[in-house]
Amino acid sequence: MKQQSRPKYPMKLQMRILLVCLLTFVTGFAVTGYLNMKNSSILKQIEKTYFGNQLLMKNQEILQNIQGDVNEYLNTKSTKSLSDYYDKESEYRKLLKSFNTGMTGNEELMMEKNIYHMSESYLEVAAAAIQAKRGRDIEEYRKRYEALTEQYEYLSAAIYTLNNRKFEKNSAAYEEIAAVTRQNGIKNAVLIAVTAVLNMLLVLLLTGRLVKPLKNLVEASKKVGTGNLEIQLTETGRQDEIDVVMHAFNQMVFSLKQYILDQQESLQRENAMKEKAILAESHLKDAQLKYLRAQINPHFLFNTLNAGAQLAMMEEADGTYRYLHTVADFYRYAAQQDSGVVTVEKEIELIDDYMYILNVRYSGEIAYEKKVDPSVLEYRMPGMILQPIVENCVKHGLGELETGKKITLEAVCEEDQIAISVRDNGVGMKQELIRRLLKVDRRTEVEESISESGGIGMKNVIARLRMYYDRDDIMEITSTEEHMGTEVTLYLPIGRKEDRV
Repeated sequence: MKQQSRPKYPMKLQMRILLVCLLTFVTGFAVTGYLNMKNSSILKQIEKTYFGNQLLMKNQEILQNIQGDVNEYLNTKSTKSLSDYYDKESEYRKLLKSFNTGMTGNEELMMEKNIYHMSESYLEVAAAAIQAKRGRDIEEYRKRYEALTEQYEYLSAAIYTLNNRKFEKNSAAYEEIAAVTRQNGIKNAVLIAVTAVLNMLLVLLLTGRLVKPLKNLVEASKKVGTGNLEIQLTETGRQDEIDVVMHAFNQMVFSLKQYILDQQESLQRENAMKEKAILAESHLKDAQLKYLRAQINPHFLFNTLNAGAQLAMMEEADGTYRYLHTVADFYRYAAQQDSGVVTVEKEIELIDDYMYILNVRYSGEIAYEKKVDPSVLEYRMPGMILQPIVENCVKHGLGELETGKKITLEAVCEEDQIAISVRDNGVGMKQELIRRLLKVDRRTEVEESISESGGIGMKNVIARLRMYYDRDDIMEITSTEEHMGTEVTLYLPIGRKEDRV
């Protein structure tokens, strides 16, 4: 099956997405700007329409303040009222500057001109009345005050008339603006709707070419998930990221098919090898079965030893009874616990029995010393661990000694572990042999570690300990010099829940 070549010079997919976003943004920005311009124009027209009314109302308000300040000063000669008068007069003159003063044929402008001149005359009379009051000319300021009041009424009436005319005119203009605003609102709504539709069409048009290949990829992935590996996507040819993904998908399907074919071939070879292994194992088990049939039935042995012990007891041969009873217990324990888990106490009791049996056999020539911390007795450990170690010490360590043979067993608790040591005073062990023993793998077969006497060898002990505790630093063998003895120390972890009874 030939793989497809990868597309070259892929285009940036984000550029396509950015283009869609940019076009949508520009369209929306243009429409928003257009609507803002129209709204701003309408607001300016409304502001311009009512500006004249606002100006006249301001004039009327200041004029009333001036008249009040003059009246208060003429009656009370208050300094505050005089100061307020001058402030309002200055403000009023500033407003008058916006009024028309020239010749014109426009009636409203002519009314503004008249108001301007009437205001100038009013302010002159007001100033004269104040001056007469300050000069204590009572007759003059009364005369001026009457003229001022009359001009104030005429001026207020003129401002009121002009304001009404402007308001009537502005109301008509406002109606026209309102009508235009309503029309613009409809036009704006239509424009926004059209723009939204065009934007949606634009987005659908530009994203459709992006989404369709992805949908095809999703469908193809579902088919591959169901086990269909014959599917192949047609690449777009646009040389973008989507095309690269589709090409990678096709390569993945190709690799998956190739992997399955390789696994099938490997499985066939493995099955063939398993068949051969099963056949060989069958032959081995058949041989083992024949071997077991040739052995003495352990229960027959236990029963025979127990019968001998009972006979010795009836004949009042206490030593023989104890020996036979101990041997029976020893072999029963060895047969039942060699692959199970027992307490440290049971293992040490087995050593006690084993040393008793040996001393009966060797006339008590092996001294046995035991130092055990009672707190370690309740912890668990694999069965038949200590006996092979003691047997190894007796056979290989003490075998060449004529006298003074000694075995020492110690067990103490050290923080998170138990230290159990078996020490002899024999010939010692060479360092090369120690290294070979401690290199034993956890998967060491029992058949490879059977001692010459038929017992369990040291390799088996090390392999079982490392497998049970899942650590390699479980045993330490110390033998410093020749003829200085050997010490085997076990470091058994006690942190697990199953390590304690």
